[in-house]
Amino acid sequence: GETLLFVIFNQRGSVWRFRNMQEQLISEIQFARGGPAPFAYTPVTLAMRLADTETKATRNSDEYEATPN
Repeated sequence: GETLLFVIFNQRGSVWRFRNMQEQLISEIQFARGGPAPFAYTPVTLAMRLADTETKATRNSDEYEATPN
């Protein structure tokens, strides 16, 4: 596929207005290019994400953890 870059609106307006403008712009660009392209997505359960987070946290070697006496 091709890479598409777009501008995030953030000056002289409200968040609500910017969000609507961005969504409209993206919809128009997708429609002009044949619609949104499918992509491979594999959901990860919350339990697996939490388990992975704990594993990554224990790998941090500069973290001090007191040992029991």
